[in-house]
Amino acid sequence: MVVVLAILSGIAFWRVLPRLLQGGSISQTNLIVWGFDEEETVKPQLILYQQNNPGVNITYVKQSLLNYVPRVQTQISAMPKVMSAPDIFLFHSSFWPAFLPLLQEVPDAVTVLPIVSQTLTADKKIYGLPKEVSGLAMFYNIDILKGAGVGVPRSWSEFTETAKAVTVKDSEGKIQTAGAALGTTENVSFWPEILSLLFLQQPGADLSSPSTSAGADVLKFYTSFVLDPQKKVWDTTLPSSSEMFAQGRLAFYFAPRSEVQVLNETAPGLNFATAVVPQLSGRVITQGGVWVWGVSKTTQHSAEAWDLAKFLSSGNPPDLKDPKLSSFALQGPYYKGWYLNSGVGWINDEMIKNYAGAVNGVLQGKDALSSLQVTQASIKETLKTYGVAK
Repeated sequence: MVVVLAILSGIAFWRVLPRLLQGGSISQTNLIVWGFDEEETVKPQLILYQQNNPGVNITYVKQSLLNYVPRVQTQISAMPKVMSAPDIFLFHSSFWPAFLPLLQEVPDAVTVLPIVSQTLTADKKIYGLPKEVSGLAMFYNIDILKGAGVGVPRSWSEFTETAKAVTVKDSEGKIQTAGAALGTTENVSFWPEILSLLFLQQPGADLSSPSTSAGADVLKFYTSFVLDPQKKVWDTTLPSSSEMFAQGRLAFYFAPRSEVQVLNETAPGLNFATAVVPQLSGRVITQGGVWVWGVSKTTQHSAEAWDLAKFLSSGNPPDLKDPKLSSFALQGPYYKGWYLNSGVGWINDEMIKNYAGAVNGVLQGKDALSSLQVTQASIKETLKTYGVAK
């Protein structure tokens, strides 16, 4: 580490030496960066950047997602400019409609994943650079599948049959080893993302206007893993899906990339891998959102801010050779998203409440289409309240 720092320091010195020999001074640029990682996590990356750009001073401010959207809006929109306002700030792609008036367009042509161009583009201009994509993958217990002599399903029909085949019940019919965790809102971790995935994959279904036969089919399919005796592999009385999977009592678990590290730390003996989520025939669609670095319209240092944003967005993709991470890289070109993202906040929280009402209505015996009619009215009101177009 000492050697590396010495080399980097030498590089930085030789970059500024000509100006020092000519009697010049290094002009200083101060940039404020807002993000969600702990400062200790980001600090090495920022130090490296500053060593190679000695004229840039960076102030990193860790933020909370609580009321984050209005806080950014207030800081950047205030006139005269608030001194503590960020030059660069991190945001989720679902926040983009609220932030578009506050963002600068990316100055140079860039190649990005389709989900970035789909969610961050206006008038053919891109308004942010991705830090990371957070999407669902299908986690599976290798030992459970091997013990049952079954493979990893690729389609939803295969998934349904495989989940049923590996489910173990006791003499009273209670589930001991669950085939899959779908069908509820209370004990299925990341259920909003799972439901979003099913809607995005279903031809004719629309998350903004779900009260259709296609939308009803999605809702019935999701809840069938609890309600249909022929498909039942999950139950409302079971512990959370994250807990069940960590205990080795769940075969298939849908979760984002961050859960890989969580499981590695909390369940180091668990033998698991991930795979691309099941598909309907004819096309490939996966669910995801993007954490994005944006540059404020009010920054006085656009060129320097974009240079730092590009540096911060230049992380390494998941290792294609790692069985626990490869699926996230493979799914990259096929991610699509909407406003159903757990733990993100803003409009997502309201949409999750709306769809929870629809799912719980079916679990309580209501007709799927009727339940969605009530939900659709709430969705329209939510979109209007947040100023988001369909």
